[in-house]
Amino acid sequence: MHTEPSNLEGEFEYHIKQFSAELDAQFEIVLEALARLSECDATEADPADFALIRQAAVMIGQTVRLDRRVQHQV
Repeated sequence: MHTEPSNLEGEFEYHIKQFSAELDAQFEIVLEALARLSECDATEADPADFALIRQAAVMIGQTVRLDRRVQHQV
């Protein structure tokens, strides 16, 4: 069952946990893509795997920026 937190601190923690879970899922996808890429040469590589890795790099960058903002606010 999905419940929304009732206070601001709880809401913040809820969103951090949700974002963390999404980031973990992205890392799993990237690890699988890297494993596939490591098993083939450049001519056999699937461009979709490179797209997944680029997408994860963007998400990691967003995480770093979010972390910096949170640290400055604390």
